[in-house]
Amino acid sequence: MQEQALLWDVDGVLIDVSNSYRKAIADTATYYIRKLIGVGEGPIIEASDIQGFKLAGGFNNDWLLTEGVIKCWLGKVVHGADVSWVAELSAGGLDERMLKLKQLGRAIKDSSSPDWSKFTSAIKRKGGGMDGLDEVVADVIRMDGLRVVNSFVFPEVVKSVFQEYYLGEKFFVEAYGKPPYFVREVGHIRQERPFVSSETLRRLNERYAFGVVTGRPALEAKYAVDNNNWIEFFDEDAILCDEDRIKAEEEHYQRTGERVSLGKPNPFLLTRCGEILRKKYPLTGSKPSYYVGDLPDDAKAAKAAGLTPVGVLYHVKDEEAREELRLQFERENGFILVENMVDYAKVIRG
Repeated sequence: MQEQALLWDVDGVLIDVSNSYRKAIADTATYYIRKLIGVGEGPIIEASDIQGFKLAGGFNNDWLLTEGVIKCWLGKVVHGADVSWVAELSAGGLDERMLKLKQLGRAIKDSSSPDWSKFTSAIKRKGGGMDGLDEVVADVIRMDGLRVVNSFVFPEVVKSVFQEYYLGEKFFVEAYGKPPYFVREVGHIRQERPFVSSETLRRLNERYAFGVVTGRPALEAKYAVDNNNWIEFFDEDAILCDEDRIKAEEEHYQRTGERVSLGKPNPFLLTRCGEILRKKYPLTGSKPSYYVGDLPDDAKAAKAAGLTPVGVLYHVKDEEAREELRLQFERENGFILVENMVDYAKVIRG
């Protein structure tokens, strides 16, 4: 008999995304700068640096994180450079945007990467997320310089390049109904591997009804479940994805006229997923249910939703970054720490 609900994040929890999403962040930012702007050679950011953005908080959306990486790089290289005339160039269509980026490349002299640890530490002190990042960039190049930087960041282009790297040609066509424009790859998604075994899920599922709350689009969440033959464990109605967040935010706006963010650490989707499971299954337990996540924002969302946070460390390979994550989890009281697969016995025991 299932006693409680056990909600899962996907990336870094169920699935190892170090060679998929994390690689797509690095590859997209590098392509944008090295190919589209056309300066320098080699990668501009490493996986350990990306973890710094995650630990700063507010970067659950990898498209926004990638934009943030590009903004930080631009903040460094345009500081002191005369690029304001380029910023005023029109960029209405794709061709104009590509020309504008190339003109920027001709105007700047520095193509090196910033000290990412300094940037991410400063972003964390400012409260994290894109608001904190914008404050940091503005501190480096003044507020009018931030306007210049923003004029060179095209979210639609960033998202398209990211999805082309991540999905690969076949899945990109399936998702968007058109061929990739910038890069044609097999797709980093094919490099994903499960962290959690089917046997571990089976044992946990005997006691807990499973749900998923993830920032992935639905197609990518479905791939994670189907590719690992996990459909027997997860109720499709209780797999909440990025489309559910977007829909709920739009409904809130239509109802109130107010724009809000319902992504983590907001508990909205966790609460909704728990409600779905309680309506469908006769859960018998009296203790709070659980949410398993890989970042402090996940723990904050779980606590706000009345769930017990379960924080995982096994996805972080760098020892220093793992220790920093441990310390951040420890600041969130009342959580269970899972350092390896054996530690899931703590959850099974309750």
